[in-house]
Amino acid sequence: MGPLPGAGQTSIALRSAFRLHEGDWLMTWGELLNERMERAHAFVRDHAYTPLILFGFIFLVFLCAGVYLIRYSWTGRKDARASVDWPTVEGKIILCRHSQPRENAPPGRIEYVYTVDGISHSSDVVVFGQAYSDDHYRRYPAGTGVTVTYDPDDVTNAVLEPGEFNNYAPFYLGGMILLACGCVVLYGACQMVRTVFRALRKQSGIRRQYQGNSGRGQR
Repeated sequence: MGPLPGAGQTSIALRSAFRLHEGDWLMTWGELLNERMERAHAFVRDHAYTPLILFGFIFLVFLCAGVYLIRYSWTGRKDARASVDWPTVEGKIILCRHSQPRENAPPGRIEYVYTVDGISHSSDVVVFGQAYSDDHYRRYPAGTGVTVTYDPDDVTNAVLEPGEFNNYAPFYLGGMILLACGCVVLYGACQMVRTVFRALRKQSGIRRQYQGNSGRGQR
């Protein structure tokens, strides 16, 4: 396909209007291209850490959630084991609310009160590490007297059914999975930033080579 009609006359007219010689005309286009490359290089360089910050935040979310689940599992199992030796006191069920399947219904809850050293306390823990069951709702209706087992080092930590409940494996497993996902996200972000900077270095080398060739051409 040949050149467009009048393209040569247009180029000559533009060079004449701006009083540019053939070399100056080519140098002007080269400088414009170099400027555009520098702007693109600066933009990518300035925003290279944006994905790292974003994925770093996601990593922190996974990390906090994983640590929380693992800590919850560890402290719950520790309290469950120790509760068999805790002192007891008489208490009373003040709330027994079944969970309802309807939308926006309040969650099920069993709450009881007890008194230690003349100070009243309340708790809603029936078994460490276990949600309420239908059997709990039947056995602990409101107004029922109960025996409360409490932690002598922290009297606000109490339970109705002391002893270890071996249901903490899902919490441990969930915490470890969240930590692993967080590490994968962080690794992916680091690899992405590393790839971007490799591309920037390669582009810088191409630009320096172009500038060197332009300098030799001008000489």
